[in-house]
Amino acid sequence: MAVTGLRVGYGGRLVLDGVDLRVGPGQWVSILGPNGSGKTTLLRAVGAYLKPVSGTVTVDGRPAASFGRRELARLLAAVGVDLPPDFPLAVGEYVMLGRIPHSSGWGWEDARDRQAVARALEQTGTAGLADRPMDRLSAGERQRAQLARALAQEPAVLLLDEPTVHLDISRQVELLDLLQRLRSETGLTVLAVLHDINLAALYSDLLVLMRDGRPVASGPPARVLTAETLEAVYGCPVVVQRHPLRPVPQVFVIPGRAAGAAGPAAETAR
Repeated sequence: MAVTGLRVGYGGRLVLDGVDLRVGPGQWVSILGPNGSGKTTLLRAVGAYLKPVSGTVTVDGRPAASFGRRELARLLAAVGVDLPPDFPLAVGEYVMLGRIPHSSGWGWEDARDRQAVARALEQTGTAGLADRPMDRLSAGERQRAQLARALAQEPAVLLLDEPTVHLDISRQVELLDLLQRLRSETGLTVLAVLHDINLAALYSDLLVLMRDGRPVASGPPARVLTAETLEAVYGCPVVVQRHPLRPVPQVFVIPGRAAGAAGPAAETAR
């Protein structure tokens, strides 16, 4: 999947201005950056939910704009980019919607569809919610139901917009470990928007750090997550240290040291 010279705007105002991005098969690439930096807009443009002003998004060697919606949905699935329906559809029925790209119409469910839905519910820990209406779920349960629907699509590429935002720490690790396992077992490609820098560093092959609609740094976590770069982007002094068990950086804020305060702007522990 490739993004070349992408420019996207709303109401005449550019939100993305010249974004280039490549995501190889089976890679996990996470998009980081402050609020308003264009992260979700980039994800929506990749998923063809937004039409670019200029530039191209290429999926499986073809421009995304050349795919029909159903055809593209057999390759890409999204969580948090296309919001779930706000009506009392049962979770199991909602997850079955993920099978529509593989079908020819209503009344179409077959054994493979039911197996894919059952597997997705089990993988996401939502099997016990299958009969519960979507509008009666907690935010975390709703988040996991969205992921189940996306997994039921059996996509090659998964687009995730803040997939851990409503989950407690245990569910966050379960979800991210699941995605890692799927990458290993099926070659799933993941493009995710995350605010949690440390989780992004632990799970991602590559990071893209956005500011004002453009990438300011990209590459492996150790290259992107430096104290100097993070302060320049977020305006917040930090300490960057190596994870005690993994060869990746972890970021720690410094309380009481907001941008503009006296003293050194950033520190890096060695």
